[in-house]
Amino acid sequence: TTGSIKTVYMEHDYSGTVVADALAPEPESDYWFVQGLSGVTTTLEIADLSQLGNVIINQAELEVYATVLPGDVPTLYPPINYLVTQEMTDTSTVNSLDVNLALVRSNSNFMSPAYATLFGGVLEKVSPTVYRYNMKVTAQVKDIYLGKKENIIYFNPFEKANVPNRSVMFGPGHPEFAPRLRIYYTEL
Repeated sequence: TTGSIKTVYMEHDYSGTVVADALAPEPESDYWFVQGLSGVTTTLEIADLSQLGNVIINQAELEVYATVLPGDVPTLYPPINYLVTQEMTDTSTVNSLDVNLALVRSNSNFMSPAYATLFGGVLEKVSPTVYRYNMKVTAQVKDIYLGKKENIIYFNPFEKANVPNRSVMFGPGHPEFAPRLRIYYTEL
């Protein structure tokens, strides 16, 4: 018998777009882009946590805001509904321990209230053009603090290969909607 294999190949051309500016060697810091399929992955560098001193980290929460760019058509560029934090292995990015723990405890249902409570990453509308993602990143921040992991958090849509959506997140240069990391700790 004869057979055939069919595959889909996706490639994004960012030339002449606002995404190209964000991907430049000296990227602007107003916007970050996260896109499904074979699109861009955004990273956040966590600054030196040694300034916390001798502490036990009880909980860490990361809040990032997204928007719809002027001129974008929201129906053509809908924001990502479920955002996850990831870390780099030797070969690829994988979900963070925080995401995996929430999945285990919610029976792998990332759309459930349990997952939203345990990890978050669910798109919340703040205003007609501003959205928010709240994520619990305690395990990842603890590992960064202890020097077990690199100080980079990667962002992708849940099930990136199946999600065509794009989120335009406000970067650290934004005066009102810059990312916020809240760390709750106990001093030793």
